Amino acid sequence: MVLRTSLVSLYSTTGSIEDGSVKVLLDLLTDYGIGEWPILNHKWNKSKVDLEWRLAMLHVHQVQPFFHTFVAPDDRNSSVYLLHVYSGSPILNTQYYLNTSDPDYVRYILSYKNLIAETVRLLKAQESVVKRDIESLLEFEVEFANISQEDPFDSLNETSSIDDDYVFNRVNISMLEEMIPEVTILLIYLF
Repeated sequence: MVLRTSLVSLYSTTGSIEDGSVKVLLDLLTDYGIGEWPILNHKWNKSKVDLEWRLAMLHVHQVQPFFHTFVAPDDRNSSVYLLHVYSGSPILNTQYYLNTSDPDYVRYILSYKNLIAETVRLLKAQESVVKRDIESLLEFEVEFANISQEDPFDSLNETSSIDDDYVFNRVNISMLEEMIPEVTILLIYLF
């Protein structure tokens, strides 16, 4: 949300990039914000990235790329709170990435690529790596779209007769830590 707001601010300027909107976005894209965007720094080193910290910072800015989390009272017992975790999805609807034979979807992806290219140019990225990095970015998003296909339970609503335990995997924090040991560090950042 913050990144989108910053991009809207950037594009709502009248063509002048001296008004500070670019600086605001560049400040956000530092280690003090949500983390560097590799396309803007050709010296970026992925081995030095703290993924858990970056995901936590994105969460703080209400950007949840790989999974969405929130805490809410249990519908069955309002004195108990549940941590809800849902799978994430790509920026665009999955169909845009996967329907490569539909000219409309191809046009949307091309427009998306052009938006990214124009944004990184305004942010002074090195032209020599922009095209390659955008292609890599789109390849990743296509892979992400493939693995984040719609869940059959997504269409269920609160009036569904299917039992909640069937739809959701209820686990406590210690079970979650056992299933995914890395979640311990992430929980420290989030809570």
